[in-house]
Amino acid sequence: MKKRWKYVLIAWILFSPSFLTAEEPSSSKPSREDTFSYSTTFSLGVEFGDIRELVYQPFFDESGASAGSKTISELQWQHLFSPYILATTNLRHKKFFLDIILQSSIPSRVGEIYNSDFLFPSNNDKSHFSMHENYLDKNIALTVSGKIPFRVHPNWTILPTFGVSIQDRKWTAKNGYTQYPTGTLPGEWETITADSPKEELYGNILSYRQFIVFPSLGMENQIELSDTLILNLATSIYPYIFINAVDYHYLRKKEFKDRMHGFLGVKSAIDVTLFPFITNQDIGLVFSTAFETYATKGDTTISDIGPQPSTKASSFFEDGAGSKNTVFSISIGVSFYPHRQ
Repeated sequence: MKKRWKYVLIAWILFSPSFLTAEEPSSSKPSREDTFSYSTTFSLGVEFGDIRELVYQPFFDESGASAGSKTISELQWQHLFSPYILATTNLRHKKFFLDIILQSSIPSRVGEIYNSDFLFPSNNDKSHFSMHENYLDKNIALTVSGKIPFRVHPNWTILPTFGVSIQDRKWTAKNGYTQYPTGTLPGEWETITADSPKEELYGNILSYRQFIVFPSLGMENQIELSDTLILNLATSIYPYIFINAVDYHYLRKKEFKDRMHGFLGVKSAIDVTLFPFITNQDIGLVFSTAFETYATKGDTTISDIGPQPSTKASSFFEDGAGSKNTVFSISIGVSFYPHRQ
């Protein structure tokens, strides 16, 4: 009987998985040696911020020498409480990660638009003003980024990142009012204030559409605080930004086409992933927040709205257009990790 138990014990030692492999017994954490895994996340979020459309004019000093440019118009498109949906796919190899992110906003009213002109030749006082309801018609963005993981601690991974984003967004300004001077020449104008006479407007007044491409370089820190909690800290810079924009002024029947590039942008994000289900750690809850800001400048062409004959008159202004973007977002989502257990 004792010999029989001896043989059973030897067989258990030889064929036990914990002795056949050099890995630790399985746990809720993903295997360090997995050659491929993936996850998907679906989120709902909201954005806050504003997008500023700028018009510049060359400025000269008393001697006639160039003194830079002067802002002669600023359109502040508010972007408040803008809801969006987000779908993310993460593909992981032990030596390379690939993220594919698709974001689409839900069309809605997102605040107001404030259109201010500064056309006085000798000062920066406000010469014209209008305010309108701002409606977001669309905001779609696709981001593809690669990451190279470096594990500096069993629970800490650093990932240099590189990628590119493409974004298409459009707003329409409706209704509202104008506050314009009564005179025809700047010398007859008075500075616009809150008490200046208003003229009510109805219908579509303006629209603004941007198509944006920006490459990115960054760094990500992934920290496993516990078996059920992961913290992700990421910062990216946009070393160069490309924006093609079209602005329609329906009452004036004018269109402004801008081609802007250059300058710099930054985005910082914090993600917290919680695996709340003890019996199923394939599912996680993701809480995210991000801040993004960038600015760029370029050329603008002004022409009439309508048919486009080859003889149509237009005006070109070098470095006559600019854009500034500042957006803060928060979201909550559900992630699925088929290879986590």
